[in-house]
Amino acid sequence: MGSENAAVSRLNGWWGWEQPLRPSAAKDAPAVSGQNAGKTPSPEPVRQTAESQERSDDPPKKAAPLDPALSLHALQIIWGALEIRPGGRAAHIRLAEKLGVNPGETVIETGCGLGGFAAAMASGFGADVIAADRNPATVKEANRLLEGVAYGNQVRFALLKEPNFELPADNAAAAVLREPLSHDADGAALLTEIAVRVRPGGVLALADFFAADELDAPAIADLAPADLAATEAAIEAAGFKLLGTDDESIATAQQIAAAWSAVGGRLEKAPPPLPVLKVLQIESKRWASISAALAGGGLTFKTIVARRVAPAPKVKAAAPAAADSRRFRLPKPSLQGLKKAIDRAWN
Repeated sequence: MGSENAAVSRLNGWWGWEQPLRPSAAKDAPAVSGQNAGKTPSPEPVRQTAESQERSDDPPKKAAPLDPALSLHALQIIWGALEIRPGGRAAHIRLAEKLGVNPGETVIETGCGLGGFAAAMASGFGADVIAADRNPATVKEANRLLEGVAYGNQVRFALLKEPNFELPADNAAAAVLREPLSHDADGAALLTEIAVRVRPGGVLALADFFAADELDAPAIADLAPADLAATEAAIEAAGFKLLGTDDESIATAQQIAAAWSAVGGRLEKAPPPLPVLKVLQIESKRWASISAALAGGGLTFKTIVARRVAPAPKVKAAAPAAADSRRFRLPKPSLQGLKKAIDRAWN
């Protein structure tokens, strides 16, 4: 399916937002790419419908807390079924091929979100996946979305309160850590904990945001880019040999632009229900900052791949240092037009 059709099919269900997005038995929604990749979305201001104008004239009410399941559904409108961030099935398959996992072998994933990668590993590679996340609402929704799916019994979701996966050391064929350092002060401890669970010869992949070597880290809310050299050293200290580090910054920035361009096009036609619009408003500001930082060179997104060659040491590796963000000036967000469109629709 082409990128345009993929975006349209994702957004056609806009007004059916009450219904859950579920993966098909064969494939999950593919990643956004193609002719829109790399373009900066700049939608015109949204014209309010009579219904939305009437809502805006109502007396202001105290904002109710966002329903977690609704928020997670809104994220899938942006990124695709079972996704809460850029990536998608194509990226999951590329990573899975690097892991070299055979059917029936165990893969550990942390920061799993709604299980897009776990679904790809189970359905496409026959792996058994233990997928963990720190967000209880995300784990609950991930379990619900995979209920009844043919490969669902190959995936087990766990709440990452403590890094305890009920596995002995040297057991997993591979482990994937998603953004463990930029979002978690205990990410280095988690890396060490997961490392001892990968058997000799197994592969570890760590995907995260890193500060560019020559620049300070960008100031983005809830994101503290890690130091690449320190992270690679910590992985080696855990008994792994580095196989390579893939720079996915440009591809990530292009996917952000393409996905939000599709959302902006939908906003031009009609605003969604207010709860969905509120989530999109929050997410657009966050991803505009990330996109601008990736485009400006102050932020990178990379995946480190390494193979276990020695028993992991019992001592904990030193925490990768987060770069100082105080002197970095964020470039002008490339999604400013979209943010204005969302703000106008919201107001």
